[in-house]
Amino acid sequence: YMRRKCQECRLRKCKQMGMLAECLLTEIQCKSKRLRKNTKASPGQSTGDETEGADNTDNKQVTSTTKLSKEKVEITKEQQALMKVILDAYNRHQIPQDMAKKLLQDQYSAEENFLLLTEMATSQVQVLVEFTKNIPGFLTLDREDQIALLKGSAVEAMFLRSAQVFSRKMPNGHTEVLEERIRKSGISEEFITPMFNFYKSIGELHMMQEEQALLTTITIL
Repeated sequence: YMRRKCQECRLRKCKQMGMLAECLLTEIQCKSKRLRKNTKASPGQSTGDETEGADNTDNKQVTSTTKLSKEKVEITKEQQALMKVILDAYNRHQIPQDMAKKLLQDQYSAEENFLLLTEMATSQVQVLVEFTKNIPGFLTLDREDQIALLKGSAVEAMFLRSAQVFSRKMPNGHTEVLEERIRKSGISEEFITPMFNFYKSIGELHMMQEEQALLTTITIL
């Protein structure tokens, strides 16, 4: 509601809360996202496989895009060392666990819920930037390239880290409460439903911490 009311006020408020300018999408990136969204929604693009699954519209999750292989993959010592550096950085820069729990402590109004979510988003951006700085080789890139990588991946990387908090760090039985609070924050339902579908899908993968760290790194780079 607030963003629809005045985008300039929303941007100013986000900056006051600590949002980094580097994480703002450029106009070209915004247009690119809208173009991809419109392309996906265009009629007449469906294939035979899509037509076959049209009767089951709720089953839209992809469990794997590759075939299982019995071939054993050997990891070199250099790769193991690289993974350890990434994992250590990932574990050092985590979203505070009590941040998400704030939404569970008391009954808040829609505006208070929205402010708490904004605070969580700000914390996520700060954590993401610090983690990215510790990815081997990232700081050797030109500053313009660093900013471009962060801008292009911030939303996706934040969703991955939010999914981890939602699926692993919330007390048992509290995820439904958090979901209800977020739904009452004033955010449009068209954004909330896909978000929680993604969180639950990530949770069903039962990824290890190493997998979470590597997937986030791949998303950024």
